[in-house]
Amino acid sequence: MKAIFVVGTAGAGKSLLTSRIFDYYTRNDAFVGILNLDPGVENLPYTCDVDVRDYVDIVSIMKQYDLGPNGAMIMASDLIASKIEQIQSDVDNMNPDYLLVDTPGQIELFAYRTSGPFFVQNFNAEQKVALFLYDGVLVTTPTNFVSVALLATSIKLRLNLPHINVITKTDLIEDKISDILKWSSSLTSLEDAIAKQRSRRLVASSVIVRAPCSTANLGPGFDVFGLALDAYYDEIQLVKGGNGIKIQSTDPIPLVPEKNSAGLVVREMAKKFKIKSGLVLKIRKGVPAGFGMGSSAASAAAAAVAFDALFDLNLDKNTLVEFAGVGEKASAGSVHYDNVSASIFGGFVIVKTNPLDIISIEPPKDLVLCVAIPKLRVPTKKTQVSRSVLPKQVKLSDYVQNLSNATAIEIFQMRQL
Repeated sequence: MKAIFVVGTAGAGKSLLTSRIFDYYTRNDAFVGILNLDPGVENLPYTCDVDVRDYVDIVSIMKQYDLGPNGAMIMASDLIASKIEQIQSDVDNMNPDYLLVDTPGQIELFAYRTSGPFFVQNFNAEQKVALFLYDGVLVTTPTNFVSVALLATSIKLRLNLPHINVITKTDLIEDKISDILKWSSSLTSLEDAIAKQRSRRLVASSVIVRAPCSTANLGPGFDVFGLALDAYYDEIQLVKGGNGIKIQSTDPIPLVPEKNSAGLVVREMAKKFKIKSGLVLKIRKGVPAGFGMGSSAASAAAAAVAFDALFDLNLDKNTLVEFAGVGEKASAGSVHYDNVSASIFGGFVIVKTNPLDIISIEPPKDLVLCVAIPKLRVPTKKTQVSRSVLPKQVKLSDYVQNLSNATAIEIFQMRQL
């Protein structure tokens, strides 16, 4: 049996690569097994043959020892070493030609605590090798490349295994691959690249901004209340270059600026501040669309903050919200500020208009929300459709009751501070 340990920084693509190697060996008639060593992972893109979660339960550890998630992960990683005989027995019973070992996402837990190297050295296999994953998105600059290369060398010393470096996410960095390969093979090329990077003027050509999801479905606070949620995030990279405004994304979203919430924001800000340079928006959607979690607002908010940072405008948050609200036309058909203000300010917000003024309130530290997302098919432009059924006139008694309920929520928030 040959054991392949897949290691790398969190998010580098270890589990996905593990599944791809499994598919490759299987197509070539090899008997392959997969051992998952990450006790905290929830979903995996493959079926485990041996799963450390069967031996170590994070939730039970948290309850039994009154630990938080990080403390439980540390204890779980150490406990894995004590289960090596049982894990070895299960693997030996399977007796694969190749064993793919998917290591924990937090590389420091596996490589820098005693338990990780202990497991690697005492696990029996005819041959063992470590694949270290260079996250392609992280190594596109020479200084970042050196940082990750030093980490890879450190991991090699800790695990004491033959070591193969692998670049992941190459489809996202096609224009940088040749440079990275030069840096990895020529010290002179790397030194020259670092010198050029240091000598460049400190003028940003691109920025990356993440904005959180939010909810404005807060009972009586229609178009007034908003609350940021630390569940999902949209990421936007705004890049100077080309002509006009272009949108790039692998997600199923409109790529025409006039139909995209982020595109509308950038177009409006470019017009307002007379920006002539071309701009490219690279959008990565993390907030699910159509479920009332401010998906379009997260993109709009990220776009406004990114534009402000890229052109060093130093706009205040109220102004950023005003521009971000324009993006809501893409989904709602009209400007509104509840979700975008929550994504920009964070916490709990109250929206006042004419003039626009956002009141930001820090929620209680121990406030926990449960977000229920029903599996329902929703119409295109859900928000615009929903608003179309609202009554054109509201009775005074209904208005007063709604306002009093809204005030009660605000008072509750204030008393919790």
